[in-house]
Amino acid sequence: MFAWIAGLVAAVMAGVVVERFRSRPRVVWYTLPRASFVLSLETKNPVPVHAEILVVQNLGNASAEDVEVTLLIPPQPGCLSVAPPRAFQTEPVSGGQYLMKLGSLAPREWINIQVLYNAVTPTVTNVRAKNALVAPRQIIISPRLPQAAYLGMLLLMTVGAIVVLAGVIWGAQIAIDVASDLLQPPSASIPASGQAAVSSGAYSR
Repeated sequence: MFAWIAGLVAAVMAGVVVERFRSRPRVVWYTLPRASFVLSLETKNPVPVHAEILVVQNLGNASAEDVEVTLLIPPQPGCLSVAPPRAFQTEPVSGGQYLMKLGSLAPREWINIQVLYNAVTPTVTNVRAKNALVAPRQIIISPRLPQAAYLGMLLLMTVGAIVVLAGVIWGAQIAIDVASDLLQPPSASIPASGQAAVSSGAYSR
């Protein structure tokens, strides 16, 4: 019975691993901290200028097709660029929005969409791909831990997973043993008084 439970747990874990590494695209997007500065010109008053950077990245192991980004505020011509350099198409859409068609993203490929503006902050209203789910990601800038700390946390997580798995198997085995004892029919037996009576009768004869 223990071997059956261990095989079932191993099969479930194998299915999770296969699903995790199945070939599929996975697109995420996030914005980097905004940069602001004042542009001074000889013939005009100083103009505040801001830079917004949107990162779109394919974290999957298959290509994401027809990736599109929709901005709420249409940037002015010459204030929009993409890095690394690549061909893309832009067109206005309803509601004063601005659509960028970026084509496909290879596995692990990323692009930066850079927007300069001096008045209204551009807002990302939609990021989508033809064959992939797209999710926003929040970026939190924090100090990087030493490599030894990461290895220590990985070791603790591994040990914890092993302990939890062993506890589950042990608890299942106990439950199976208890259930087997409860479902086992009682065996027929002669009471002690009855045995004594039979014995005395045998001696009286």
